[in-house]
Amino acid sequence: MDETLSLKSLAELFVLPPANLFLLFLAGVLIARRRQRLGRAVQYAAVVLLYALSTPQIAGSLLRTLETATPLDLTAIQASGAGAVVVLSGEMAWTPEYGGATVGPFTLERVRYAARVARATSLPVLVTGGVLKRGAPPVAELMSDALKDFGISPRWVEARSQTTDQNARFSAALLRSDGIDTVVLVTNGFHMRRSTLAFAQAGLTVIPAATMLTAPETQADTLIPTGKALQQSLLAAHEWVGLAWYQLRYAISTLI
Repeated sequence: MDETLSLKSLAELFVLPPANLFLLFLAGVLIARRRQRLGRAVQYAAVVLLYALSTPQIAGSLLRTLETATPLDLTAIQASGAGAVVVLSGEMAWTPEYGGATVGPFTLERVRYAARVARATSLPVLVTGGVLKRGAPPVAELMSDALKDFGISPRWVEARSQTTDQNARFSAALLRSDGIDTVVLVTNGFHMRRSTLAFAQAGLTVIPAATMLTAPETQADTLIPTGKALQQSLLAAHEWVGLAWYQLRYAISTLI
């Protein structure tokens, strides 16, 4: 598990901002030793890209390309044939007020919305997510505890998965044993396209229930760089890379 995550982190270093932009700038410095004009152009490109990805305007535009799901119509769930609410894990956090490990901000958003959907539909809940850090409990167990704070106890706790693909496959196996093939899938809007693809590949019909990040308004201050915007650009870049990889992987699997 730890080795897999380390290799993933190393790959992200070369692919995702902002680390890849610092590497690009360093490459420009090295190139400038032999070809000064080209090296400076590479350095300027890295700086411009870092600025652009740090602005709310660009970050919001990138997120909107992923947040395509429409708000869930709770009144239509009963007629949809859905048999469960599935909540995907995100990140975890270490906090002294909770005595150690607990759900991170994105995971908490998903858990809270899942509780709302479960209360409105009376559907049972499945939480899915394995161990992210050595010595920590599976995220699914943390999600189960958080759901109980909202008055909901999950029926299934899938605590082995490490990726969205595994979330889908392991959850599908649990649900099919209870005759369930249609689910209300709860995750962040930027993660929904990849998640829906994975669950469809696992043989489940998905009703998206996305939590959305607020897109910035078009105004002057959206061109002022912020740390939050850079984080959102990173989320968007991560999802687009992940979505492309899943599409390629699933396409290849159909040919084998």
